[in-house]
Amino acid sequence: RHTLADFLSFCPVIALEGSQMKAFNVDNLLTQLKRVQIERVVNAGFEDGALYNDELLRLEDADVADFNGLRAKIGTTKALKPVDKVKVSDNGLDGNNAQPPAASDKKPSKESDPEAEAQKALENERKKQRKNAIAILRGISIRMPLLIYGADLHDEAVELTIDNFVHLIDDTSWTEFMPAGVTKADFARFKRYYDPEVFSAAGRRIRQLARSADKFTIEERISRLASLFSTFRNPDKETVLTPWRVVNLHLSDSLGGYCFMDERFEHPLETPRHIVRSGVTDRVFSPRSTVLEINSKSGLYPLYAAYSIYRSRLDEEWCKHNAIAPDRAKALWEQTLKENIFVVCKTPMAVAITKRTLCGFNTAQVNAQYYPDLIPCLTHSSQDVIRNLRDAKGFWGLNDKKEMKIDAIIGNPPYQVVVAQKETANGQKAVVNVFHYFQMLSDQLQPRYSSLIYPAVRWIHRSGKGLIEFGLKQINDPHLARLHFYPQSNEVFREVGIADGLSVVFKDREKQKAGFDYLYTKNGVTTATHAEAPGENMLVLDPEAVTIGENIQHITAQRFAFLHDAVLPRSLFSIESNFVENHPDKVRPYRKGEALAADEIKLLTNDKAGKAGRARWYVAKEEVVTTGKEHLRRWKVVVSSANAGGQKRSNQLEVLDDRSAFGRSRVALKTFATEREARNFFAYCQTDFVRYTFLLTDESLSSLAKMVPDLLDYTDGNGIIDYAGDVNAQLYALFEVDDSMQRLIARTLDGNQS
Repeated sequence: RHTLADFLSFCPVIALEGSQMKAFNVDNLLTQLKRVQIERVVNAGFEDGALYNDELLRLEDADVADFNGLRAKIGTTKALKPVDKVKVSDNGLDGNNAQPPAASDKKPSKESDPEAEAQKALENERKKQRKNAIAILRGISIRMPLLIYGADLHDEAVELTIDNFVHLIDDTSWTEFMPAGVTKADFARFKRYYDPEVFSAAGRRIRQLARSADKFTIEERISRLASLFSTFRNPDKETVLTPWRVVNLHLSDSLGGYCFMDERFEHPLETPRHIVRSGVTDRVFSPRSTVLEINSKSGLYPLYAAYSIYRSRLDEEWCKHNAIAPDRAKALWEQTLKENIFVVCKTPMAVAITKRTLCGFNTAQVNAQYYPDLIPCLTHSSQDVIRNLRDAKGFWGLNDKKEMKIDAIIGNPPYQVVVAQKETANGQKAVVNVFHYFQMLSDQLQPRYSSLIYPAVRWIHRSGKGLIEFGLKQINDPHLARLHFYPQSNEVFREVGIADGLSVVFKDREKQKAGFDYLYTKNGVTTATHAEAPGENMLVLDPEAVTIGENIQHITAQRFAFLHDAVLPRSLFSIESNFVENHPDKVRPYRKGEALAADEIKLLTNDKAGKAGRARWYVAKEEVVTTGKEHLRRWKVVVSSANAGGQKRSNQLEVLDDRSAFGRSRVALKTFATEREARNFFAYCQTDFVRYTFLLTDESLSSLAKMVPDLLDYTDGNGIIDYAGDVNAQLYALFEVDDSMQRLIARTLDGNQS
């Protein structure tokens, strides 16, 4: 205040209000600046630095250590975009109108002042520390707006404070919505870095925006909620919050209904457009249907469904009375929520958020129920979950029904869960897929229709943990009506990268014929085909590559095998990633060209466990290898276990000699008795044809090389390939790859390298 008062005494700030000039005093200016800060914080989804106080400029060594501990748990989060500058006044001038100072006006340079330079360096270091601290806290902060939006408060002025924030959220919801490993006790240690006034005011502003939307028509309210939700940020690489755009893209694509986005799904519409999927839309979004979302966090999926059913009610009402009063429209909306929409949530806070989205601050009945321990129940006692969700009276509280009739199931289920906070032997968090349990739940509840969105290639190519049986059954399910595959997940979730793309899976229980409509969208271009159920074969994902895939499968089945069946396990030699750390006395660094003793081998393994580990060569006694000894004295062709198929970067294909072993950082594609066989196989794997076939399936080890032919014999006298000639050209001839297919291979490899 004193500094600002001194500033105003020398540099008055004035504003133009109407036709009058108004001078700012300290209180006026502080209020205006604070208001601007609050708007910035709200509009940036709590990413903005104005959310924090100046304590971050006074960090001691112990504080820095505390932040480093938090960073080890949650990492750092980048802001999506810089916040726009605030315009204090608009006088028609910009930087182009300003004149540079004349040479005579420039201040003469001062002599170096060591004390001033040291002070400046200290200030710069503190600013850097503040910036780094905010990048860590941002991972927590961006999750706050959604929780504030849904919180059930009686007195916002008293309850909506930084000190009371943790008390607004139950422990289960805290674990679900906050970064993994961040406890309420952790937050209590770091809350002192938040500006309490900005936090409270920004929170009240979010709730004010949500409350004000209740005053408008249903359509206007949805548009305002969509605008508010657009300020909420998704945590990095997560799909905790499904954007309104994605909800519209997903459901309009498979079910139709009223879509609030334009045809390119780039801009929201004030007046929604009606999309009709023949034989589906009218049945799903009927006033007599029931729609279930099986994992709501924001309420946006049921909001889309509710509006589409509500419009059907409006149409019926209009036909009867030729007019609809605002109160009647509101009553029809509440009737839709009561009779047609049902929601399952994993946490109490998700229930509160869903209700806020569907009925605002009103008291309409919303059928949103909290299911404790939903994922563990699905994985261990799914029949109990099915029985409960069908229990109209006991679970849903519907006294006039005994068993639930479900017409459609929709949603974006959780994809994976961490099963151990402790790192595994290779230094990574142990995670398992769970999305398929929600698809199986949907199938067992037996609705007429279901439409879920989740990762794609891992189930289509049966490559993820627990997905072999599920993927085989689902891709051949006669009820599978439509599969829409997005190989680039950021075409759906713009800020989230999912390596194996996304799939929209639409099922129709009354469809009994095998085969399905297949849509493939890449770079904004969609190719639609009809796919036959592939049986045990791999589905070729790119429609352009179908002919190549068919040739490979047909010719390989007649004469060869698939390389996947020859790939050796990553644990071949039982050398874990922490071997060097745990046994430093058993290894020494290998120097290229050094002679080994008779009982020594070269060992390629990580210098330490975890992401920081790097693969290096060591010398060790042969006795450290306890498994896979039959391969130790053979020549090996190996790839990186992290990029085995070369989808994202080089697979680091190389030949290892017959005195070498390796840890989990490498996987052996094959081993050979002679160096010549290994070199021939290496040349085979380097051809364009084979590199392309690696790209036809996911590079997860459970599906690696399932479309790569294994010629079985790699000696010079194999009678199939002359390794002294053009191996790639011979493979093209062997597998009947014509010129158009060769051009596709070249384009694909060029795009993969870029």
